[in-house]
Amino acid sequence: MDKYLSEDEVRDLIEKAKNGDNNAWEALCKNFELYVHDRAWNSLKEIIMPVEHRKDLEEDLYMAGWHGFVSAIRNFIPGKDKFLTYATKCIDEDIKDELELLLNPLGITGKPKQYNKKAGTHSKSGVSLDECPEIVDPKAVDDFVNEDVARSDNNDVERAIGILEIMRILEDKKSAISEEKREELNKIADGLEKERFDSQRLVLQILKVLRLTTDEKHSITIEKLKELLRTYRIAKYGNIRREAPNTYTSALESILLELDPLEYTREKESEYKIKYEGYKENRLKNRINGEKGKKAPSITNFSYVHTFNNDELNKLLQLISFSDLFSYDEKNKLIEKLVGTASVYYRSPFWDGEKIRFNSKAIHRRIAGVGQEDRGRLSENLKIIQDAVNNMGQIRFKFNRYTADHVMIPNTEYWHTLSPYHLVVYHDNYYCIGFMAGDEQAKHYRVDLMSEVEIIQDEEGKIIPIEVTSFEGLPISNAAWNPEKYMAEHLNMAYDEPQDVRIKIKNTDYTIIHDWFGDYYEKTDETCEEGYDIVKVRTSPFMIVHWAMQYGDTVEIMDEGIRAKIREEIRKMESLYGKD
Repeated sequence: MDKYLSEDEVRDLIEKAKNGDNNAWEALCKNFELYVHDRAWNSLKEIIMPVEHRKDLEEDLYMAGWHGFVSAIRNFIPGKDKFLTYATKCIDEDIKDELELLLNPLGITGKPKQYNKKAGTHSKSGVSLDECPEIVDPKAVDDFVNEDVARSDNNDVERAIGILEIMRILEDKKSAISEEKREELNKIADGLEKERFDSQRLVLQILKVLRLTTDEKHSITIEKLKELLRTYRIAKYGNIRREAPNTYTSALESILLELDPLEYTREKESEYKIKYEGYKENRLKNRINGEKGKKAPSITNFSYVHTFNNDELNKLLQLISFSDLFSYDEKNKLIEKLVGTASVYYRSPFWDGEKIRFNSKAIHRRIAGVGQEDRGRLSENLKIIQDAVNNMGQIRFKFNRYTADHVMIPNTEYWHTLSPYHLVVYHDNYYCIGFMAGDEQAKHYRVDLMSEVEIIQDEEGKIIPIEVTSFEGLPISNAAWNPEKYMAEHLNMAYDEPQDVRIKIKNTDYTIIHDWFGDYYEKTDETCEEGYDIVKVRTSPFMIVHWAMQYGDTVEIMDEGIRAKIREEIRKMESLYGKD
């Protein structure tokens, strides 16, 4: 039995899944879960690192690869390529992007510089590493390096990089290199650099590296900063210069003195542009004003304080994504600028690195003002749900109501399980559209009334995939879905099946129709009294009754079945309000 499904089997399952066959969808997920893990492990074959680090890295790469698989399902067009070929490309591209970020946070080299153990050469210099012994004596190391120096060209930057990398590897293996040989190699490397950097450029380069590679959750030591600066210079300038250790310390102290308060107080917390280990203890001030002959306290683990922290940036991207004030292109440009202020580690479910993930057509009205606590919960709920939608995973949550004391409490202790398909904004409220297991009708839940929202995972921590249905807006389908049309057909987000409804209005009152149904109405050819038209909309037959009563002096429903329901509601109203 084959480990993976055949191309024909996969294509058959995709077709069935896109027609609502959940068993087919589950089979696809199971098949490609194994395949994505294999692609993730395959990408790590040539990277030398401890086994435990490799396992941690594989989990991140698997999640990136799964996103590639989901994208392949959504965007695959039958007839052009084999699905496996197309999916593999999508999976590998997302894994490669994640790998380059994790191993090359500056994002400026073609790919992370690694050692090719199989080929036995350094990827840049071609210098053989198989010759490097595990344990060697000083003379053996000198002989080995002497041979390489004799082959090197003083104008070849790549050879200089190779020399320095050999030095680093031998030192990492705790092999001895004489001081004389180290000085000789450094002199060769310095002679090969293409240009030197003055102190002003060093400061700017440090700031750039800190801005790109650190944030509230990521910091770097001076040693790591040196390594990243070297990577940056090699990639951008072909320059391998490395300043003396005290040069970096001096430059960092100057930056801190210029950008940060010299003395920390709680009130000055927001003024810091670069934080470091010990900034609350005023370690820099103590270092500068320390007693002579006494070792100055060290400062390390630096992190750049970005204009917006990750939570603020998430909220800004949400507001822009859901706003009806900007065009799609304007949203893309604005979000791209905002994301550009963050570190390379920032991730948002609303932005894929090139464009907005959120369907901009799902905007209907601006958000209403809500309290701070409600806004925080709403923001977190939206982020979790959009993450679930992106990865086609199920969610669970509790649904709530408000009390007379303005407190939100659960309707029951029941946990709702939902396969979320879309988020929409309708008349100032956010709604999650999805399906519950065994239910053939779409459900709409107000996101602000949901609590304890979480993406469902199995015992191994893997996301439980959504159940697919015959819903027109099935998220794994590449067919276009029109949320504005859907909301027009589900007046006030009602659940019942929409039907065609004929409405008589004055020919000067189309604004009311447009406010509620957008462009999804049409004037019929039915004859009518002068100054009036009959229009047709497709919407909820339950909600149109109450809508017609709301506009009773302006509109008239022409369909007898709905007119009968309106008369029944009027009789109920009469029983309540008709008595003196």
